[in-house]
Amino acid sequence: PAPAARPGPAPAPAPAAAPRGTAVDLLEKVDPAKDAILGTWRKDGNTLVSPPSEFARLQAGVAVPEEYDVEVVAERADKGKAEALVIGLVGGGQPFMVGLDGWAGTKSGVEAIDGKPYGGNETTREGAVLAADKPSTIVCSVRKDRVTVTVDGKTVLDWKADYPRVSLRAAWAARDGKALFLGSYKCSYRITKWVLHPAGTR
Repeated sequence: PAPAARPGPAPAPAPAAAPRGTAVDLLEKVDPAKDAILGTWRKDGNTLVSPPSEFARLQAGVAVPEEYDVEVVAERADKGKAEALVIGLVGGGQPFMVGLDGWAGTKSGVEAIDGKPYGGNETTREGAVLAADKPSTIVCSVRKDRVTVTVDGKTVLDWKADYPRVSLRAAWAARDGKALFLGSYKCSYRITKWVLHPAGTR
């Protein structure tokens, strides 16, 4: 008789649904040993520390509601070096991301739009937006028709969303296209808050 077929690898578990109308502390839930996609992420007490490698990223296994805010408090661990902090999002069922202070601290924006990175599309904002020497509070608001990003209460990005146009480049891909993630590029960040707020709960 023919040998029995070997079972293939088990599929990645689907992200757990966020409780309806309840904020989710992603920082508390994430385990760097299991959830890192690239790079050696670690926890220092209640602080998540990203590695200073290229395209470092770590995923949170929580499904997102249709409209929500992601709040992140982050500070550069590499004080003399400005490079990107990345916040991975999902809108209209499509994965995308916000890059802040990429291109050596000179560009921020939404990626990818029509395949174009955040440093070269209609959302590109020139100039640094994160504080150089203290934590910054970032809020990414995802709605059916708009994506806005504030840093320390000031709006730095405001895009009239067209989600069929967005995607993630392979270098920033997450394991699950329906889950949130954090990333950094050639710069280590200390992250002390990462919370998912369903719309209307902040």
